[in-house]
Amino acid sequence: MASVDRAKDNRTFTFSVSTKGTQCFAINCSNYQNPTSKLNGVTFHRFPNKQKELHKYLIWERNCRRRDKKPSIRSLLCSDHFNNDCMDRTGQTVRLKSDAVPTNFNVPEHLQTVSFCERRSDNSKRARLEDLEAVIYDEPTHVSNSDILYHKKDHPYALDIEMVKDKIVYLETRVQDLQKKARNATIREGRAKATCKLHIQKLKNQNLINAELETKLAAYQDIPLDLFHKPHGEYTEEQRNFSLTLHLYSPKAYEFLRTVLPLPAGRSLRRWLENIEAEPGISTCMINTLIKKKDENPDEYTHCSLMLDAMAIRKQVTYDSHAGKLVGFVDLGTGIDETDEAKEALVFMLVGIKSKWKAPVAYYLSKGLQAEVQAELLVGCIEKLSECGFVIHSVTMDGHASNISMCHLLGCNFEYHQQDPKPFFQLPGITNRIWVVMDACHMVKLIRNALEAYGTLMSAKGAIKWDHIRQLNEVQEEIGLRLGNRLSANHLAFKQQIMKVSLAVQTLSNSVARALETAEELGVQGFHLCEQTIEFIEVIDRLFDILNSRSPYGKGYKKPLTPHNIQYIMEFLF
Repeated sequence: MASVDRAKDNRTFTFSVSTKGTQCFAINCSNYQNPTSKLNGVTFHRFPNKQKELHKYLIWERNCRRRDKKPSIRSLLCSDHFNNDCMDRTGQTVRLKSDAVPTNFNVPEHLQTVSFCERRSDNSKRARLEDLEAVIYDEPTHVSNSDILYHKKDHPYALDIEMVKDKIVYLETRVQDLQKKARNATIREGRAKATCKLHIQKLKNQNLINAELETKLAAYQDIPLDLFHKPHGEYTEEQRNFSLTLHLYSPKAYEFLRTVLPLPAGRSLRRWLENIEAEPGISTCMINTLIKKKDENPDEYTHCSLMLDAMAIRKQVTYDSHAGKLVGFVDLGTGIDETDEAKEALVFMLVGIKSKWKAPVAYYLSKGLQAEVQAELLVGCIEKLSECGFVIHSVTMDGHASNISMCHLLGCNFEYHQQDPKPFFQLPGITNRIWVVMDACHMVKLIRNALEAYGTLMSAKGAIKWDHIRQLNEVQEEIGLRLGNRLSANHLAFKQQIMKVSLAVQTLSNSVARALETAEELGVQGFHLCEQTIEFIEVIDRLFDILNSRSPYGKGYKKPLTPHNIQYIMEFLF
């Protein structure tokens, strides 16, 4: 044991020599952080944070006069280098005040900075010799905290390069952080203001949706995108309707939008659809939905047209875990017949006349329906819709033999060479006539197929020949130019794409008729007797335009029937 007397504040302490600990960072200071220093009343304090308090850190570092090393995050300064007014002793722990600066140092003479006060003006006659020779030496002194913040040991105009460099680095980092925060704030603001309209427009620009789907999605364009953040609970009704509508009409557009928005996965959509009644027969769920729409807007949903078509399906029997039964057998809405597997689906779709909408209202699974059974299903569907307040003005179908036989059973007569053709039928309890309209797209394919199969069709004025169309294509290929039409080898060898409507329409189009007319006028060999072929193609083209009109902005025969053009169209038809 050794006794050591230390005079400080008129007190004498006796302590034991122990392990040194961390030494004070100040130059020529032998204090160590250990129990001995604590007994002597010496406290130790860390340097200011270089990132948060750079200016204060640089002042502490500068005052320490350590040229051999820089303070680290573990460097300490003892309380001997601070004035008493820098210390906060109100609590049990001695702390430094926020503006505390170390000023008491025992600096060697060679590290003391000398400052000269000299005048730079050559014109000053008042400069005194003692001012030019005056030397101010730094000595250990006690200065106030407010003075030390602005005190400089060098010339007033001198700058410490290291201090300036550190400050520049700090300010550049600070600027980058602020720019990043501003950029993120701008992104968050734009995200908060963004709605579905932005992404619907993006889908349209990339041709992922058509005009019909764009119209259906317009009802959801005001939904904020923030609502599509993955919810902690269930998706809202609006989110479900938007997702189901988009996925139903364009799965490709839905998958693209899932890369931008956290939309539900396909499994979730299938689970939602499982809750919708979808048994074969008339869909009560769909009809109830249409009734609500009709009650809200009767003018747009009351007058309708009914479409029906049979679609081939693959034979397959599977187990429906949701319904708990086998599906894939023949089912006409009265129950499953487990003796035969279904190979086609007869679908009925209701279409608006005064507004643009359509909805499947019934379907049946069959092995192949006879005309009598199909007529019974059609009558049942029309009667159910009429009971719900819908007015059915027409039935649209293709020209299949079973459909023609069904219409004959309902009272139609398509023999137009007779005196009394009847392209409509009436049902008991329904006052209005229900007109039968053959699907224009299907009929134009049948006409093209018949002309190609028979080679020549006879009209009252002469022969209509397929060879004229074939020869026109050969001439165009020989000269390497198309005479303003799209005729090609694919249009003639169409058997591999027999269901493609565009090939049939382009073959019997007005542009082909004009090319044949030009070839006839120029006297090209093989086209001298093609007047009847030209007239036939023109009639078919105009009929297709009239029956397949879509846009109200169409011109000529492509414009839908209105009070303004009805006389123009009737003159052609009759």
